[in-house]
Amino acid sequence: MKKIKNALVNQKDRIEFLVQIKEGMRSICMDSIGTYPIQSIIEQIGSKLEKKLLLETIEINVTDFCLDPYATHVVEKIISCFEDDLLENIYDYTMKNFIFLSNNINGIVVAKKIIKMTYKKELHERCKNFMKENISLIIQETFGNYIIQVAIDNWDENEIYEIIVILKDNFIALC
Repeated sequence: MKKIKNALVNQKDRIEFLVQIKEGMRSICMDSIGTYPIQSIIEQIGSKLEKKLLLETIEINVTDFCLDPYATHVVEKIISCFEDDLLENIYDYTMKNFIFLSNNINGIVVAKKIIKMTYKKELHERCKNFMKENISLIIQETFGNYIIQVAIDNWDENEIYEIIVILKDNFIALC
């Protein structure tokens, strides 16, 4: 039997595949093995139509996906691979539930990815302002303090200056 190397699947076949697995997407993404091929598919799809098909399923189940130990990596991969204009619903959900996500062992994966990948100025400002306003709620939680660390590691010093000032003013209490 002849082995096929690097066989590419055309867009029509990818779309047909995405339509076929749509009903089972939630359970595939939440499976310890199923999550990996979905993440690989996310890296491969190129057209907005394909991305929108995939996002339809993810957005319906976004809370479950963000809190699941396997599906959270699917959301993380989407944030890494898709354009900002397609991610508005995921960004909105994340910002509305930022404290909840940043204090959950799985949700923090998504919150950290948002901090790292906020290229869109409006979202970046929204994220920064939210963190400044809620820093005491975020930093004192078991996982939330990692959110501040990710911001410090990924944002330039001008962007984190106000956060550092807040931390400095509360240094004794935080210790």
